[in-house]
Amino acid sequence: MRLSIHAHHLAVPADLPRFLEKHVTRPLARAFDGPAAELEVHLLDARPRRGGVDQECRLSFRIPGARTLHVEAIEDDVHKALLGCADRLKRL
Repeated sequence: MRLSIHAHHLAVPADLPRFLEKHVTRPLARAFDGPAAELEVHLLDARPRRGGVDQECRLSFRIPGARTLHVEAIEDDVHKALLGCADRLKRL
């Protein structure tokens, strides 16, 4: 599975690759694991100067021969947003 990470107005946490492997890519690999599958992770701070609940995560999972799955979550922490997106994506 190919993985691409994009961050806008936000520094990528150092533990992000391990966190994604444990909570997102490994569970998705059980459903579909092929070299043509692609997971895009978009992280952004919706309001960088104001603070609050504005850490947004968007995941797009592309599977060959099937529709692309898109999920998103907004939380006060990047890790919480990633977990919310991962749960939704696993249910889809």
